[in-house]
Amino acid sequence: MKKKDFAIAAFILLMGGTLFLWLYFRAALAQERDTPDVIKAAVKLELTSADVVPIHDNPNRLIIRAGSLGFKTYLEQQGWVEVDRLGALRVYRRGTQRLHAYCDMFSTRYAICKIYPNP
Repeated sequence: MKKKDFAIAAFILLMGGTLFLWLYFRAALAQERDTPDVIKAAVKLELTSADVVPIHDNPNRLIIRAGSLGFKTYLEQQGWVEVDRLGALRVYRRGTQRLHAYCDMFSTRYAICKIYPNP
């Protein structure tokens, strides 16, 4: 009887965890073409103290904590200075180079920033 109780509890826990993940990321599941890579990056973001993590080793596509200054700090450490902000578009300058970064909310906790150098 104990094996049956354990199996039922494991099944309920598995289904509950799946439901939780689906509810937590439901708006984002159809938003990105590579949702599993984005979720892996979000998990990495949560397990580390980082505020910025590249998605699938792509330095031009980053996941950031929503509302943090980590993205701005990340670019400032590379010498970029924010010169303008137009809604979700941020414009940076380093010498004569320009960089456009478009940040879009992925979930209530995360945003995905796409960097376009020298547009």
